[in-house]
Amino acid sequence: MCHSKEILKHFVKYDHRNDVSLGNGSKVSIFGEGKVVAGVALEGILKIFEIKRVLYLTTLTCNLLSVSEMRKAGLKTKFSSDQNNKGFCEISKANEKEVITVALERIEGLY
Repeated sequence: MCHSKEILKHFVKYDHRNDVSLGNGSKVSIFGEGKVVAGVALEGILKIFEIKRVLYLTTLTCNLLSVSEMRKAGLKTKFSSDQNNKGFCEISKANEKEVITVALERIEGLY
C-alpha cells in the first residue's frame, strides 16, 4: 500500500469505490493501483526489484508492505535485531537464500 502516487508506475485509477482493512481494524478507501520499481544496495551490489498490484491510499502517512501478500507472491520474510537491538527485516525468494532487500525498523514495529 502506498500513499505516494508519484512512485507508482502504470497507475490504474479505480472507477468504483473499494476499501481495505488496516491492522487496527479501520477501513480506508483505495483509489487505484500500480507497480513500484525500486533498488537497494546490498553488500555493494545494486538490486532492482518490482512490486506489483500496489494499492494507492491517500490516507496513509507511510508506505506499507503486507507480509501475507509477500508470502503469496513467493517471498520469505525474516525479522531480526542487530547487536544494538535495531530491528530489520530481510526479504528473499522462498526457495532461495539470496536476500532481495532489507527493511529497517522505523517506528515501533513499522519497517
